[in-house]
Amino acid sequence: MLLGTIVDTETQACLVDDVKKTNSAFERMQGLLFRKKLEPMQALWIEPCPSIHTIGMTYAIDVIFLDKHGLVLKVVENLAPLRMALCKGAIVSLEMRAGSAKLANIQAGLTLSWKQKDKII
Repeated sequence: MLLGTIVDTETQACLVDDVKKTNSAFERMQGLLFRKKLEPMQALWIEPCPSIHTIGMTYAIDVIFLDKHGLVLKVVENLAPLRMALCKGAIVSLEMRAGSAKLANIQAGLTLSWKQKDKII
């Protein structure tokens, strides 16, 4: 996985400082399954990924769907285990611990970018 940050494209303000980005089909399929619970303000960037499920998850998450330009199309807050979410036109699913999207002030209409840090994990 690649390590990076999420910034507001317009202001370049860092919204989420600890973001892992999937780097392979296997990582995309696995998503958050069998991983340590996300801390507040951590995220997983999955691309391409227009839909997600929380089957096998033990905690709720927020899901932010982005289009190819980074435009936030939809924010699904507090998605419980055993649920699905999808968004027509999305190519990115950004998964965060429930409540984190609101803490980061991420909402539909915002444009986000993922910026890679030097470290690969």
